[in-house]
Amino acid sequence: MPDLDTKDAILTRRYDLSDSGHLDVHVWKPEQEPNNGPYLCFYRIGWPTGARTHRGIGIDSIQALEMTLLSISTQLYGSDAYKEGQLTYLGTRDLGLPHFKGEIPGTDDFQKADLLTFVSETSVLVMPECRFPYLAHPGDWQKELASRLDQILAQITGNDHARDKLRKTIAGLRNDQKYYEKVCQNYGLTPPYSDLLSDQSAPG
Repeated sequence: MPDLDTKDAILTRRYDLSDSGHLDVHVWKPEQEPNNGPYLCFYRIGWPTGARTHRGIGIDSIQALEMTLLSISTQLYGSDAYKEGQLTYLGTRDLGLPHFKGEIPGTDDFQKADLLTFVSETSVLVMPECRFPYLAHPGDWQKELASRLDQILAQITGNDHARDKLRKTIAGLRNDQKYYEKVCQNYGLTPPYSDLLSDQSAPG
């Protein structure tokens, strides 16, 4: 690995971290390997636990840079900090990075929620340009599941790791539920559990 000095980076960006202040990303100029080898583009993400350096690879410098940005996107959007709402850019959850088709990150932009299928039973949906199909559940099933997991969470004691994992799962279900409710609102539909919605959980 070459000696990488941040002052030589060709791209930099600073993200906000609610607990740790900020997270810096640096990208260096793509360079070709000897003997007409591939192009390597090194980048570094300054995680609070320690900076980590990786590389993107391409048949030319543009592809190497493209793969680098996609790799950065995958790591940031897939991080616990992002999933827990701690990682933001310019005050929003849109990190301003490219992503693979069908892997659009959940930016909580419920205003754009669109109808995938009508509520009836569990469905497997193959979406255009998506790598994997989606598994769709009726909204009332998912709301009941989240409630039952809340009860299980309350019973777990002495295992912080298990509690943390379950808490993140519940948070993900609640996030999906908000999207579901916004879809209903956009299409003039009433959620089957509308009588249970409080002012805080209702979309809007």
